[in-house]
Amino acid sequence: MIALAVASSGITATLLTGGRTAFSVFKLPLNLSCVENPICNISRNSDKAKVLRMCKLIVWDECTMAHKFALEALNATMKDIFDIFQNDKCMGGVILVLSGDFRQT
Repeated sequence: MIALAVASSGITATLLTGGRTAFSVFKLPLNLSCVENPICNISRNSDKAKVLRMCKLIVWDECTMAHKFALEALNATMKDIFDIFQNDKCMGGVILVLSGDFRQT
């Protein structure tokens, strides 16, 4: 079982054990607000997709700093990787824990 720790900023990611930025882990597009249907740059057969398939938990710290399209892109990518557009499970059935100070937005 794999758990991923990601953060919206590099400084926050350094505070997490094994943490990386969400943009680097999920290969999020940099122009999220300009893309009509955002999706991460991860193909179904890539090594990163294999890791995400084994993942059971994603913890995203400082998620309030991320654009809402980042979560939409991750959701679309996880559904694509798990190939579950039929039953429409959010995030491909992987548990996503969002943390941060929601009063800072």
